[in-house]
Amino acid sequence: MKQLLTLSILAMLALGCKTQKNAETGKLADPSLAKLNVSFISIGSGINHDALKAYDKFIADYEKNHGVDLQFEVIHWGREGETDYCFKLAELKEKKQADFIAETQKVLKGKEHVIVSENFRCRENRF
Repeated sequence: MKQLLTLSILAMLALGCKTQKNAETGKLADPSLAKLNVSFISIGSGINHDALKAYDKFIADYEKNHGVDLQFEVIHWGREGETDYCFKLAELKEKKQADFIAETQKVLKGKEHVIVSENFRCRENRF
């Protein structure tokens, strides 16, 4: 009986969840996910400050060269300077989003202590 009750509750929760589809692509969209997340992490020795500076410069140059004001959140979450850059990229068309992500990966390729993730849930600011 408990199993039937549990299954019934789970079914009601699943049916009650609303999903949205992107009108252009038809893909399901989760508004809580960021299109791009760049994490500057530390494993005991602080973050890669050179990579962070290079990425800040890349963002400024991208905005200037493309005439766009990128909306993103900078989240400081660790005790050694760990920082996430969280982008929804709603201000860019889909092609430009893909270009920005590709350029981000190129700028940060091979940099230590940097993780680039797509369709990622941004962490909450801890400080």
